[in-house]
Amino acid sequence: SRRCFCAFVVLAAAAAARHHTLRGVCDDISTIWSDGKHVKARGTGRWYQMATVNISPNTRVIAIKCRNTGGPYGLMTELNHGGRVISVSDASCKCSNKPHRGWEKPGFRGFPSQTF
Repeated sequence: SRRCFCAFVVLAAAAAARHHTLRGVCDDISTIWSDGKHVKARGTGRWYQMATVNISPNTRVIAIKCRNTGGPYGLMTELNHGGRVISVSDASCKCSNKPHRGWEKPGFRGFPSQTF
């Protein structure tokens, strides 16, 4: 069966002013957005490939949709700044099995997010 697994990260103003790198792997297919705009990245179409995305300064919201095509599913991410990991996906991240309208955009008030 197919399922949607959604998560997003909200960057506080001070953190958003810096350049970041997002690295993640999703079982099976991921789609990544930066402030509501789709970001193309290699490695988003296979569960065994790591996707790496450069996040521009002043980005406020990083959103990831992970779609499962069968079997177990999951999402692992880390957000880096200057070679230092500042965030990882863990139990404190808020997710939803349903895509909520506008969840990938700044200002979404649906499910709670993890803020840095």
